[in-house]
Amino acid sequence: MDVWETRYGKMLDFYDDQGNKIVPAPGTVLWVERKVLMEAVEAGGDYDSLWAAYSAHFQKAVGRRINLKKKR
Repeated sequence: MDVWETRYGKMLDFYDDQGNKIVPAPGTVLWVERKVLMEAVEAGGDYDSLWAAYSAHFQKAVGRRINLKKKR
């Protein structure tokens, strides 16, 4: 159970200030990265490190998005 909780805890959904779920748009770098991640996990890749890397990259993108919206 601990392994399951740890693994699925890495699959976070991100929301903006209005409560809208932030989902990578098809064709974007993050969308492609998530698709590659899913394929790597299905092929037996290291689940924990793959999700950790994707989550860190996604969080940076969300941070940039928030900062850009503040500047407008």
